[in-house]
Amino acid sequence: MAIAVRDKTHDPAHIVAALKDDKKVAARLAKYDLKPVYTGSTVSSGPSFVTRDNLAPVQKYAGSYR
Repeated sequence: MAIAVRDKTHDPAHIVAALKDDKKVAARLAKYDLKPVYTGSTVSSGPSFVTRDNLAPVQKYAGSYR
């Protein structure tokens, strides 16, 4: 939503492209091992499940955030 306001757009493709190009967003995704699914008009960010494959980042931040 911040990108839509900043860029004065409602174009989902523009917003998705801006998210993909944003280095701060990329760093945050890498830090927390997040893997959103980008489509032409949406960004799916959940739900997510804890499995053996992604347990390490979950343990690292458990109790740090609500």
